[in-house]
Amino acid sequence: MNNRRAFHLTITLLASCASAALHAQPLGDGRPDLTGVWTWNLEPGQSPVQVLNAQSADLPFAPEVRPRIEEYKAMARLALENPGSMCVQFGMPQAMLFSGGYPMEIIQRPEQVTVIFEAYSEVRRIFIEPHPYNADDEWPSLIGFSDGHWEGDTLVVTTRKLKEQLSGNFPHSEDAVFVERYSLTYAADGMPVLVNEWTLSDPAFYTEPVSRRREWKPLGENRHLHEFACMEDRWQEREEYLLERYRSGDPVIANQEE
Repeated sequence: MNNRRAFHLTITLLASCASAALHAQPLGDGRPDLTGVWTWNLEPGQSPVQVLNAQSADLPFAPEVRPRIEEYKAMARLALENPGSMCVQFGMPQAMLFSGGYPMEIIQRPEQVTVIFEAYSEVRRIFIEPHPYNADDEWPSLIGFSDGHWEGDTLVVTTRKLKEQLSGNFPHSEDAVFVERYSLTYAADGMPVLVNEWTLSDPAFYTEPVSRRREWKPLGENRHLHEFACMEDRWQEREEYLLERYRSGDPVIANQEE
């Protein structure tokens, strides 16, 4: 898995004219088409970790919550563990802002924009207004509930109904509201650039809203997401153990102490 991460973080991918033309084509409703496989748009020498750490430095945490966050970060530094080490998906906003440095795929339809992250095979659904769903009827989750609408060529997405998270670069409470504004621009060479200007509002955790910017570029021609089998190696070890126990005449039996 580490080799795959290094591959995705270091490879330089150039978008061809054909790729640029694909993203330049509007949908039937005249809106820009965000469909495609996207990866970080970085300056030479930058890494996703460096960029995200710089963006999350010196956050305006509320005084009453800062001790909890500092305690959690100190624990995580010593243990070198995080939810991802137990295959827990990132959730929002960490999935959209980092996702382990892995790429993501966007599938755009008039009624829904679906985002598939290669990391942990996490899926995010953005329901385009008008839709039949009510955020108040949804239960809190790591990925939250996202609905969106178009303001001209800009897709505006609001995410709420999040579970509280102390992990990640931007910890938040269950009352956090995450607003994103997506637009499609082009570099001087014609390469499409997907821009996300976002704001996190959470009075329980921050003394003021936090706003940042994130950019993606196409992953490249004829590229797609790959399988992310997070627990495969752990299951293989467990499988070998179960077989050894079975062959020895002392099988592991469910709901009995091992």
